[in-house]
Amino acid sequence: MNSEIDMNYFCKDKEYSTTRMLVESNTKEKKPYNSNHSGGLRSEGFEKAGSAEKPLISVVIAVFNRSSVLEFAIRSVIYQTYENVELIIIDGGSTDGTLDIIKKYQHCIDYWVSEPDDGIYYALNKGIDASNGDWVFFLGSDDVMINCLHTLSTHLVDPICVYYGDVYYPTPHKLFGGEFSTYRLMNRQIPHQATFYPKKLVAKHKYDTGYISAADYAYNIVCYNDPEFRYQYLPILVAIYEDTSGYSTLDLDSKFNREHNELIKANFPKAAYRHYFVKTCFKNFERQFLRKIFQSAKKQLKAIKQHLRCF
Repeated sequence: MNSEIDMNYFCKDKEYSTTRMLVESNTKEKKPYNSNHSGGLRSEGFEKAGSAEKPLISVVIAVFNRSSVLEFAIRSVIYQTYENVELIIIDGGSTDGTLDIIKKYQHCIDYWVSEPDDGIYYALNKGIDASNGDWVFFLGSDDVMINCLHTLSTHLVDPICVYYGDVYYPTPHKLFGGEFSTYRLMNRQIPHQATFYPKKLVAKHKYDTGYISAADYAYNIVCYNDPEFRYQYLPILVAIYEDTSGYSTLDLDSKFNREHNELIKANFPKAAYRHYFVKTCFKNFERQFLRKIFQSAKKQLKAIKQHLRCF
């Protein structure tokens, strides 16, 4: 965090969360921008920095051909009540009008780039490298952030802590999240759209681009077990998760499915893995055998009842 540095903040436009706390960038360090394929506030010479009272929260959006939904995601960020927000958009070279939407809002996007890449996790890693935040948050291009940062930011006090909250699933009309135990994380993912990673962690760990849709789960498995960091649950609704057509809603990552058990074994303590293994074996046994026995007994009982009716 840059709180120890005397920053001269100024407001460019009070309407947007991303233009209320700006600092002049060092022109010597200013990088050239291609107006057709990159831009944002940085191209105008504006930067961001956190303070003790207002930590800088970087929101990274990776997108590819999502013109029908991206604007909702952008607006949910720039209209936050919280004042110190950095918005980074990494586009994979969209051809459907997504770039037009990005340019429409580039006056309140800190940095955007549009160029071909090798998938969402390559884009998120680029977003990490481009971010300056004290905490980094990843929002899906089809998800919507709740106006929560003004509340949540008051809890972001430990620079080695990963803070996570809840997300809302519209289709089943329910919240997902809650506090994750070690065993629960072994079985399912902490909601990615509700997790705030400290700057020190994202500088140390990057997404494994070998996974096509579950690298965020693998990321949390690794980071949760890094003794340098800790995780803390905050009972705050962070985002509305698009649970019908988003990329991560599809079970496409066969590589992760094959390697899930080995990831668990390699990263969690031996005692935790033994507990997980035994419990998982028992549940599989129950699912595959006991239920079949119960179903068979029900069929036999039904046959007996039908037989008795004949007398």
